[in-house]
Order: sequence, then C-alpha cells, then structure tokens
Amino acid sequence: MYQVKGYFSSLKGSHYDIGKQQGEFVKNHSYLIPQFIQLDHLVSDNFWSESRNILNQYCSGINEEIEGFCEVLKIPSKHMMYYYQTLLKAGCSHCVVLPKKTDSKHTYVLRNYDLSPKIDDMR
Repeated sequence: MYQVKGYFSSLKGSHYDIGKQQGEFVKNHSYLIPQFIQLDHLVSDNFWSESRNILNQYCSGINEEIEGFCEVLKIPSKHMMYYYQTLLKAGCSHCVVLPKKTDSKHTYVLRNYDLSPKIDDMR
C-alpha cells in the first residue's frame, strides 16, 4: 500500500487572482508542473479557441484563472493541460453552480476524484 498526500485550498479574489494563487502553489510544488503543462503535441489553434469559447460559455472566469496561473509560471496559456483534458476519457466529474442559483450569490465549483493519484494533483 502506498500513501497519497492531498491538499486543501481556500482561494479568494478575482478569477485572475485565484489563478495566480494556484500558480504560486504549483511553482512551490514543482513536481506538479508536468501535470499542468503540455509542451509537446500542442492542440491546433482551432481546438484551443473552441475550448476557450466553450469554457467562457459554461464556466465564465476559468480562462482568466488560467491566464493568472500562466503569468506566475511564465508560460503561454495554450500550453495548459486543462485545455487538453477535454480529450481525456476520465471518470472525474465537474460541476459549476452559478451565482444566480445560490443563496450567497457565489460561484461554486465541485469536483470528485475518480482519477488515479498518478494523473491528478489531489486538490
């Protein structure tokens, strides 16, 4: 049996600020960098643009978060693995509850962890 170390994050600020906080976390835990950055076999510009447009439509703010993350790590956003994971057939589920659906008027992002710890950062 092996152990897996997980982390809890409490993030505050704009989408961009939250991305920068996430970028600092990954920068300080550099072993995570390969899980976030795709350097080879980049997707086409059309696929990347389509992914960004879909994210803007269904999860506004996520592209700004990615931009903040990329600023800290000094990489182009096209290199973010997040855009490539739409090609991954995973068991992990994501859900977003928009502010108009919550009493607090906040956005809530939910995710379960059906993936292997070998390909997930466990946050």
